Amino acid sequence: MIYWTYSTFSQEDIDRFERDADKLLSEEERRAYRKLTIPKRREEWLASRVLAKCLVTKVFAERDLGMCEVEVHKEASGMPFIVLDGKRVGRLSLSHSGKAAVIAFSPDSNARVGVDIERLEERTTQMTDLFFTPHESRWVASFEGYQLALAQNLVWSAKESYLKAIGKGLHLDTRKVAIGNVDLVNNNSGIWHDIAFSTDGQDEMHYSMVFQARRNYVLTLCADRQRKLEFVPLELAQVEMSKESPSLCLACKA
Repeated sequence: MIYWTYSTFSQEDIDRFERDADKLLSEEERRAYRKLTIPKRREEWLASRVLAKCLVTKVFAERDLGMCEVEVHKEASGMPFIVLDGKRVGRLSLSHSGKAAVIAFSPDSNARVGVDIERLEERTTQMTDLFFTPHESRWVASFEGYQLALAQNLVWSAKESYLKAIGKGLHLDTRKVAIGNVDLVNNNSGIWHDIAFSTDGQDEMHYSMVFQARRNYVLTLCADRQRKLEFVPLELAQVEMSKESPSLCLACKA
C-alpha cells in the first residue's frame, strides 16, 4: 500500500510551525532548517516536513508517535527517507511548490514511488526545448493559456515523478522519459488520471503513472504497478502540536 496526502499552507501555518519547532523537529532537523536562508525555501521545507510527519504518524497510529520522533532525512542524492528509533523505515517521496505540498509514503521499503507537484506557471520555450523531447515540445505548444501551463507542468512533473520512483532524480537525462499526449479537458479535481509514457533503457513496464489537477497545481505520482493508493486527508492548518515535552522525545536528544 502507498499512502499519500496533499495540503496547502498559509503564512500563519508557517509562523505557527516555527514557534513550535521544538515539538515538530528533531535536533538534526532543526540544524538543517537553520541552514536554509531563502525564505521561500524555508517555508516549503518546513511545510513539507510537517506534512510528511503527519502522514507517517497516521500510518503508524498504533505506535502513538510524537511528531519529532518521525525524522525526515535525505540521501546525498536528495532522496528523502524516514527514520524511526534510529532506523530507516519504508519509502518516502515528497514535493512542494508555492503554497502546497504532496507526500507519498509506504511502510514497505521495497515499494517504489515518486511524487511531484508543480504550480501552474508558464514555462519558457528554452526550458521545454532543453528538457522535453521534440514530440513533447510540439504537443505543449499546441495549447494556449491555462491548458498550455497545465501541459508544460504536467510533462515536467511526470518526468520528475518517474525519476524519483526509480531513484535517479534529475541525474538522468529527462528526455529519456517520454510522456504521451494526455486528455487535458476531461480531468476533474481530486481524481487520478493515467499517463502513458515510455523510457529509453529503463524498466517502465513495472510502473504506472497518474496525474490530477487541483486549482493552481498539477500533481503526478509514479509507483510500481502492484501497489494500491490510499488517500489520507490531512490539512496543515489543522495540525496540532504535540503536548509532550520536547525533552521526552528521544529524537531530540541526538
